[in-house]
Amino acid sequence: MLYAYTVWCECYPLRRDGARLEKAEARASARTGWLTLRRMPAGQPVLQARLLNDIGSNALTGLNNAHVTRIERGGLMISGFEDTPKAGAPVRQAWWCVPLANQPRPPEAAREQPKDGRRGWGR
Repeated sequence: MLYAYTVWCECYPLRRDGARLEKAEARASARTGWLTLRRMPAGQPVLQARLLNDIGSNALTGLNNAHVTRIERGGLMISGFEDTPKAGAPVRQAWWCVPLANQPRPPEAAREQPKDGRRGWGR
């Protein structure tokens, strides 16, 4: 199941302040880290995507209401809304994420289980 694992990826944010970036600008803004997709507790956005660096800090601003919109050419597209909306309005964002073969050990923050009593993600 896609949501059951934390994956070492290179992720390219495709928007800035909700506006689409040019290809060169998106390529230049790539970040590498542990991609996680997690179900949130009841009353919260359904899924949250995070990209954590090797010490467990956010490498990119997280995405709320995240969903995988495409899987192709060795990567996946994740769309959602930035976790820190500006001026109170949700800001659209999309990431193109490419899994990498050489993986360091995930930080504790990427391995933690949901705190709502479920035994694993998506269960």
